[in-house]
Amino acid sequence: MKQLKKVVYLCIFLTNLIVLAQQWDYTDNLYLPLGSVENVQMSGNNSPYVHPSDAQYQSHVWTDVNKLRSIPYGQKFAFPPVDLRYWITFGGFGDANNSGQGFQACVDNGLTPYIANSTFITSGKLAFKNIKIPGQLSTWGTSIWINIFSQCHDGNNQGYWWKFEKNLTADEARRFAASHEDLNSANEYVNGVYVHLSLAGTPSCNPSTTYQCQ
Repeated sequence: MKQLKKVVYLCIFLTNLIVLAQQWDYTDNLYLPLGSVENVQMSGNNSPYVHPSDAQYQSHVWTDVNKLRSIPYGQKFAFPPVDLRYWITFGGFGDANNSGQGFQACVDNGLTPYIANSTFITSGKLAFKNIKIPGQLSTWGTSIWINIFSQCHDGNNQGYWWKFEKNLTADEARRFAASHEDLNSANEYVNGVYVHLSLAGTPSCNPSTTYQCQ
């Protein structure tokens, strides 16, 4: 009986520690797949190009980040021809390694630390690594933002830019974190809003430059 009481007291003590720890900001990894990308007509020399919504970039119900950053969507006329690939930036919450700054990351064909591969449904998801999440006593909010960029196209000297962004209150940020801590169960919604990237613009650029993570 005494041994049982010790176990019960230990469980209560550990539960109180967990509840207490949740009052303050904490650090965790979160995961988010891409839902869909707006289909637009991309122009320029050597078009048509393969759009981010094309089947070759999909895995089941999601846009696979691994496929999107690695499979060329076209080629630029050169000797030899140059493969054209999409690249992605994203961010949100706080950066646990840089006090007062928001977390931001970049993914391209050569930079992959911020991709996590789901095993339940084989697909690359965005990995928000070592981010600061508001505790129960915190009132600061945040936003989740994602950008997809193309390369610069000859003929019109323009690239294509798709964007998703959702602002979150402190309570919403906590709910999002709670539902996206597990890699395999994290879905393509941010507090009920489907992650769909819409065309944000066609910025001017230099066709002789390869755009990617710095």
